[in-house]
Amino acid sequence: MKKVLELNVHQRRARLENLLVQYPTGVRFNSRIWIDTAFCISDALVTIIYGELSEFMTASSGKNTCIVLSIMCHSSKETEHHVMHAKHFSNILNNMDQDKAVVCVTIDGETALENYAKELNAWSLRCDIHRSDNLKNKCPRVFPKIKRLVFGELKGTTWKQGLISVYSSEEFDERFEKLKDQNCPPAVQQWIMKNKKSLMKYSSASAKLLAGNFIAVNSTNAVENFNKILKQHIPNAVPAENLVKRIELYSIQKYQEILEAIHGQSSSIIFKSHSDFDVLDHTDRRKFLSDRGFSAVDTMIWDIPPSLRKCIVRLQQQQRLQSRSVLQVPKVLRITVFCVRGRLVVYRSEPDVI
Repeated sequence: MKKVLELNVHQRRARLENLLVQYPTGVRFNSRIWIDTAFCISDALVTIIYGELSEFMTASSGKNTCIVLSIMCHSSKETEHHVMHAKHFSNILNNMDQDKAVVCVTIDGETALENYAKELNAWSLRCDIHRSDNLKNKCPRVFPKIKRLVFGELKGTTWKQGLISVYSSEEFDERFEKLKDQNCPPAVQQWIMKNKKSLMKYSSASAKLLAGNFIAVNSTNAVENFNKILKQHIPNAVPAENLVKRIELYSIQKYQEILEAIHGQSSSIIFKSHSDFDVLDHTDRRKFLSDRGFSAVDTMIWDIPPSLRKCIVRLQQQQRLQSRSVLQVPKVLRITVFCVRGRLVVYRSEPDVI
C-alpha cells in the first residue's frame, strides 16, 4: 500500500478505484481487530479484544461477524496492564500461525491501547466517531457547521472529503489554510493544530490506506454493538470473575452459532463458503476447516442433527472452562483475567495486595 501513496493524485485515484472494484467492502485485509475498555459493567475495568471473521457474515447487518478474542479485567488504567495483555495476546497468535498477522488495530482515545498495535506490529487507527466527539466536546456550538469540513460527509452516494482525507502533511496544511479562509473559529483551529500529528498518524486517508482501508470512515461500531448486547446481558455491575463468566457464556453461544452456520443451520450468521464446504467429503472438510483455523473439527465434518451437535459443542466448551491455570504476576497488576479463544486463564497477584 506504500506504493499507492507514492503515486500522484490522478494515478492514486485510478488505483484506488481499481482496488474498490477488487475489494468492494473497502477493506484490503480482513484481519482487523478492535480494542475497547468498558467502565460500567463491573467493579473492575474491562478491556476486550474483538476480531473479525472474513468468511462469516452477520445476517442482519451484512458485515463480517466479530467475536471476542480476549478479555482483561484490571484495577486501573495503568499502561502496564495493557503491555502485558498485548504481549500475552501477541504470543498466542504467533504460536498459532506465524504466517498470518493482524494488519489493523482500531482503538478509541485511550493512549495505552496503542501498545497492542506495537506488540502485534500492526497499523493503529483511531475511531473517527470518537475523534468527532472530541471536537464536539471542545467546540459544541460551532461543531454542527464545522464537522463536515474536518471529517467530511456523505451527500447522496458521494463522499465529500474533509480535512483528514489527506495523504501527506503538506496536503493537510493546504486544506487547513482553505479551512481558515472559510471563517473557521479560532477554538477549532487550535484543536486542529494541537492534534495535527495525531490526526495524520491515526485518522488521515494515508493512515487508513497503510492499514488496508479504502473506506472514508473508520469506526468501532463492531465494539459498540457488542457493548450494547453486553449491557443487555449484564444490566448491573458485577464482580470481575462473574463478568468474565458471563462474557464467556455469550462467546460460547456465538461460537455455537458459527458452527451451525458452517452447515447452513444458523439464522443469524451466514458462512460465505457453505456451498463449497457442503459438497466436500469428510477428509476434504477436515482440511478445509483446519486451513481456516478451526482446531476441533470432528463435530463439524459430519452431517449430524443440529441438536446433537449443540450438545457436543457445549460439552467441549464446559471442559475447556474447567481447565483453568493460575499464575503469579507482579504486584502492580493486582488482578488480571484473560479469556483467549474459549480458554480462561486467570492471573492473580499476592493475596495481601488484593
